[in-house]
Amino acid sequence: MNRDDPIQRYIVNTVIHTITDLNVGRNIISELLSISSVSDEPVVRDVSDSPVLRRATLPKYTIPKKWKWVGALLVNTGGDHAKRLSVVSLTDLTADPPNGLSFNTVLSTLVDSIEITRMLNIADLDPLLSACGPFRQVAKLAVEDTNDRELLYSLASFMDDRRQVAVGPLFFENKEIASVIIFPSSLPTLWPRFNVPDDLQQTGQFIAVLIPWTMTPAQYSDYGIHSSLMSFAPPEFKHSTTQAIQCLGFPRALGKYMSAPYHPYVVWWSPSDGTTSAPGLETTLLLNILKACRAQKVEADDNRLRVVFVHVGALESLHRLSTITRRRQHPEIHFFSYGSHHSVPSEQWGVRAIYPLGGIVTFTADALLEDPIGAAQLMSQIALHPFWDCYLLPSAVGMAVRFLCEDGDPPLEFQAGHFILDDIFRLIADGHVALLRAPHGRGPSPDWVHWQLKLLAATPSDLLEECLRAFSAQHANTPDGDLLAAIHTEIAEDLLCLQSSPSIIENYRQYVVIKATSTGDCSGKHGGLVEWTTLDDFDTQDGFLQTPDGLLSV
Repeated sequence: MNRDDPIQRYIVNTVIHTITDLNVGRNIISELLSISSVSDEPVVRDVSDSPVLRRATLPKYTIPKKWKWVGALLVNTGGDHAKRLSVVSLTDLTADPPNGLSFNTVLSTLVDSIEITRMLNIADLDPLLSACGPFRQVAKLAVEDTNDRELLYSLASFMDDRRQVAVGPLFFENKEIASVIIFPSSLPTLWPRFNVPDDLQQTGQFIAVLIPWTMTPAQYSDYGIHSSLMSFAPPEFKHSTTQAIQCLGFPRALGKYMSAPYHPYVVWWSPSDGTTSAPGLETTLLLNILKACRAQKVEADDNRLRVVFVHVGALESLHRLSTITRRRQHPEIHFFSYGSHHSVPSEQWGVRAIYPLGGIVTFTADALLEDPIGAAQLMSQIALHPFWDCYLLPSAVGMAVRFLCEDGDPPLEFQAGHFILDDIFRLIADGHVALLRAPHGRGPSPDWVHWQLKLLAATPSDLLEECLRAFSAQHANTPDGDLLAAIHTEIAEDLLCLQSSPSIIENYRQYVVIKATSTGDCSGKHGGLVEWTTLDDFDTQDGFLQTPDGLLSV
């Protein structure tokens, strides 16, 4: 295995993280790991410079016992889907804050659930809290259903070990006006930060904190609060641009670049941050920053376009943005991801450059059969390129082998040393070309992990047999006349799946399929996120392929 290959690193890192997830031992905690933003090492918040109130100076709260809310605690599993975690209750509220929101305002009898949309390290709370007002109220969150008690205890231990909090939105009149932060009562770092009363500490349950989005004092007043909430819009910050830059982590250098003339932009956020017609909070903050830079917003097909911003949770839907492939072929156009999302690790949140240089190349089965020697030579050249890499879909290779051998025995022909695809299998075994099928859906399954580990350590003959098995498993019931089209669709969908991974798009700009010369035009398929070309027409556009020394010995 070539450890310097980003695709090989992607495979290994995915396997490692998946094995870690599987060892948690509980399905629901594995679900939470998929929206978690932590590394395996605990993050300890340095509070030495933070204002910490001594216990003697804490305000004397009265703990009313009358109000109680009971509802479902949900965890978002992607898009509009959520999974029920348990039935919980909110009790033991601290005193209602004067002229402000309270739990009994946002959690009326009409509200039947609280949904966790993300998990944060304690150290990652600052960007969120900088966009919010002071916390308003603290309450105890406890399990109501005794059958779920052990599960919630395991979740509390999990969050405690990793020093994490859960965050979810709170609504009033169908408008998001606040967040609820939920954390185990056994996290002493957060007690002074939220003035947690003594009798809510170390209870074995959870603590819920109400954090409102920033609003003006007039909106909080006794006379104007209800009318203002009914027409509540995305928050207007007192220092909107400064707080927006801090909240999004918008780089100063990028701000200078966007403030310069002739840098028109487009933003893609749907469906992860708001709706198509109404952007969410993070997109609104980005638009405020770009407005302050006096940057010009244009349509995606405008030839003046120079910058594309994509919400990190909307990468999977980027294929809906027209002309995106044509834009990536022009190096003067820059791409950036922004924002946060529960499906993406926190280290990939914020404003980050994506689609930098280079790309990923793969081959169709008929392209391998049309010119196997030329395909192996191109793969060896790509393996030497600093910004390009190559991978093959196992079922595509298996199809090429099956068509090549027809009624023969592929393993026997391979062992005899007269196999025309021998050079390609040696490139795979030596780690110059990755054999990979990207994990689809919510992430890698145990079968995918086991299979990928086998591929990383396989010999050329073992790889041949694995490719044949993959082809049979995927297309055993596909009619012969539909095989080529089915393989083409599978390859394109696999490349689309790779492009939804932030770790991949931070290393590669273009995603290219080498097809046979007899294959028709495929450029309009799959939203234009996949480029189709032939062996003779492919070019990295940097002169590298014309270098005489750019070839591995195979």
